[in-house]
Amino acid sequence: MFNVLKGISELAKLNSVRTGYETFRLHYTFTVVILLTFSVVVTSTQIVGSPIICDYNREERMKKLMNTYCWIHSTFLNPGAFNKSVGDEVPHPGIDSSPVAPHFRFYRYYQWVYFMFFLQAILFYIPRWLWKTWEGRKMETLTSAFDNILVSERDKKKKLECLVKYIVKTWKMHNWYAAKYLVCEFLALANVVGQLFILHRFFDGEFLRFGVDVVRYAVSFKYSAASNATGHNRMDPKIMLFPHVTKCIFRKYGKGSNIETHDALCVMTINIINEKFYIFLWFWFVILAVLSAMAFISNALLIFIPWLRSYALFIRARSVDQRKIYALIRRGTFGDFFLLDLLSLNVDRYLFKEIQYVTKWKQ
Repeated sequence: MFNVLKGISELAKLNSVRTGYETFRLHYTFTVVILLTFSVVVTSTQIVGSPIICDYNREERMKKLMNTYCWIHSTFLNPGAFNKSVGDEVPHPGIDSSPVAPHFRFYRYYQWVYFMFFLQAILFYIPRWLWKTWEGRKMETLTSAFDNILVSERDKKKKLECLVKYIVKTWKMHNWYAAKYLVCEFLALANVVGQLFILHRFFDGEFLRFGVDVVRYAVSFKYSAASNATGHNRMDPKIMLFPHVTKCIFRKYGKGSNIETHDALCVMTINIINEKFYIFLWFWFVILAVLSAMAFISNALLIFIPWLRSYALFIRARSVDQRKIYALIRRGTFGDFFLLDLLSLNVDRYLFKEIQYVTKWKQ
């Protein structure tokens, strides 16, 4: 497993050439690595450990059969028993002697968690793959000589002059280049928001408010403990979504061809891991969605407010003359600004100030 995790960590190594902004990179680096790591951990737990252990006292040989059956099919709890007193009215949250009814909550997701993590990782990487295909290593071609220590300063200067000439020659021809990036950035935003709703569906409509409920429960529990309040009967939302103990019913033919019903309690050891992973993902997806929305809105503002582009570029590369950059950006489009902004991320700021010579070429 360690070799697999080591291979996954290689994905976190960023390319020396930056073709996008920080928020977009979080989608296909940190998030993808986290999801793949979760998938490997859950898979190894299912293979090596015992993800479910069902208690059956009648026959020892039935234990393995019960574990397999309850894992393949489903376990359940009674939502009406969540608020009953544990130890007095019920042995565990959601477990009582009521017969199985349609309103009971059935748990089936644990069979697919490892696959879900893997699928999510693929969805997070798709916008990156699309942008990498569309970008065509353009930025790497334009900046390949500037970070090579074997290239002399004279050659770097010639390369910089060629870069300036290229910018002048292709001025106002980079809108499609920028549009492709914005499409990928929007897809990344749509993906992270969509995945919150996919997980909501995956958990039978119990995920969208999961993080909020966890925080409220933690605050209310802390307040009750601090004030020595009694009657704190609110159920832990982690236990409701990822129960540690559930019920399972298995039927088989007994003596005389009579149908025997076997009722068992199942300890969901896999949920100890699942609850930690998904509470982290809830908060991370919300944070990432907010950051992605802010990044997309800021790019939209840069499209419609030209003077804001020059200010943003000046903040990125303070070695440039703001008046010259403003004069340059005013003559160009958002695509030209986008190209210059990416260049400022890949070229030393003292070299980047030579881009100001473009204003002389444009005059």
